Amino acid sequence: MKKLILIVATLFILFISCDPYYYNKLYIINNCEELITISITDTWNKIETFSVEAHTTYLFDEGQGIATPKGMIKGLKFEVTKNGVRSNVNYSDFSKWIYIETKDKYHSELYLPINTEDFE
Repeated sequence: MKKLILIVATLFILFISCDPYYYNKLYIINNCEELITISITDTWNKIETFSVEAHTTYLFDEGQGIATPKGMIKGLKFEVTKNGVRSNVNYSDFSKWIYIETKDKYHSELYLPINTEDFE
């Protein structure tokens, strides 16, 4: 009987202590008339650089992890340039993003609009 209680207690603790996994797709929306270049640095200092054509939506990351969407965005650093001019907007601010739950709170799409006004 003691073994059964120990097994049940262990399983209970195991199931309530597991971190949920979040499945996210991250997009850049270039609302500008020109090509933009984006460099993203993550928390491990990995840098990814890519360009997005004018009036295009670009999927730049798709994956899963234990960080909430807000926490994940906060952990990224963005450098966005257009025609050699750097934007001073803080794109790590979650309020700049469009957040859409696709299935439930663990599945989402996040869109970051980049606008011409960001470079003024």
